[in-house]
Amino acid sequence: MASFDTAFNILSDDEGGYANDSDDSGGETYRGISRNNFPLWEGWKVIDSFKAKPNFPKNLNYIPELGKMVYSFYKKEFWATIKGDAIKSQRLANKLLSLGVLLGVHTGIKCLQRATYAVAGTKLDGRDDGIVGERTLFAVNNFSEQTLLPAFKSECAGMLRCKAKGKYIDGWLNRAYE
Repeated sequence: MASFDTAFNILSDDEGGYANDSDDSGGETYRGISRNNFPLWEGWKVIDSFKAKPNFPKNLNYIPELGKMVYSFYKKEFWATIKGDAIKSQRLANKLLSLGVLLGVHTGIKCLQRATYAVAGTKLDGRDDGIVGERTLFAVNNFSEQTLLPAFKSECAGMLRCKAKGKYIDGWLNRAYE
């Protein structure tokens, strides 16, 4: 079964550190956690307390407590939602976590469900609801990774083309296809 630690390490490389880009609808962001989407995340209190200190935002890299908060956040809010521990393919779980963060976890799951339909040639349960249930897990764990992963990447790329704005599109598409 897939390992959260492996998927989290890959996600951490993709998400980087602190950013506050006025063009980003998520607003202030730390390691992929946007303040506009997750305003109650406990890490914002820690980050706010370090803003006036020297070397901000580099000083955030040396706060073990903050790293633990990021890890716990992704495990609870994303990994548990995608049921990552029940996915056989590590590569598929890695991609679902990464693209779930980029697109929104339920949208990422919908893309995966649509990919399973494309591989099966029919809707397996008649809906793409953005929830990993028994049928979604069955399809994910029984279709070939070599077939399902490219279909999933393609579905996500299509969704990203609809959502992406300006300067982000190339990076987002690269992340979908890598």
